[in-house]
Amino acid sequence: MKQYFLNQDTGELGPSPAGDGGDCEIRLLSLESFCALEEVLPYKRNLLRSMSPVVCCKIETLRESMQGTMKVPAETAEKSEPISFGFYMQPRRLFLVGPEGRLSELLEKLCRTAYGSCTLQQFLLRLFDTLIADDVEQLLAVEAQLSGMEDALLQKSQSLFLETFLDYRKRLAALHGYYEQLTGMGESMQANLSRLLTEPERTAWHLFSNRTQWLHAQVEALREYLTQLRMLYQSQLEAQQNRIITLLTVVTTIFMPLTLIVGWYGMNFGGMFALHWQYGYLSVIAVSLLIVVIEILYFKHKKLL
Repeated sequence: MKQYFLNQDTGELGPSPAGDGGDCEIRLLSLESFCALEEVLPYKRNLLRSMSPVVCCKIETLRESMQGTMKVPAETAEKSEPISFGFYMQPRRLFLVGPEGRLSELLEKLCRTAYGSCTLQQFLLRLFDTLIADDVEQLLAVEAQLSGMEDALLQKSQSLFLETFLDYRKRLAALHGYYEQLTGMGESMQANLSRLLTEPERTAWHLFSNRTQWLHAQVEALREYLTQLRMLYQSQLEAQQNRIITLLTVVTTIFMPLTLIVGWYGMNFGGMFALHWQYGYLSVIAVSLLIVVIEILYFKHKKLL
């Protein structure tokens, strides 16, 4: 277990209390350590059920506590694994339940940085802001990657497009649900705690909701862009198939007159033109070649070849 203290007057977070009696306690615990706590924590089982396993981001305001879960998809930071944790907050204490190493990394970003007067609720919101702090740059990077895919398609380089397309669709679907859940958390806080929140806290949650809504809109735009790339890829496939069908049709048309000539002279009826002529065979070859040349010139004139 790791322990931090938040000075509400200065907003500083550190491993030891300031000593003025106004500090709030923040504990980092694993799920096993939280289960083993002997302290009486109302609605503790409710949080444990939500963390078995963590499936979404949500927040619940209860009479004696505020609790919820966070599940940050790996797609937000190009990492190999997501961040999942729960939180349980009382007026002067905050429990963060999850992988202590990852949670310590988040809190270290907030340590030794004073934001001015900061309540425990504002600190929790600041922690949430840290989780989405770099998401704008990451979404811009995804947009640049999709633009590269578009350039490759226009250059007729379609190798592994479907595999890449499915990967991006999965990533953007995860981000879509993530930002939607964060927006719901912000709106829930403003609606359910409107009589308990101070004006700065209400403003902070409103800004958080606006930020997540904007990120959600960006993901929607990227999903639409990805859909347009799929349509471009499909149209190129259809155009390629049409060219192949056109070529096969032209080839078939070129050889149809030759098939007709072969059919006629394959009957061997007496009295057929040039049947017994010594140059009959060569004349048929010449006529066939002439027909082929005329047809090729015609199809090139019509831009079918």
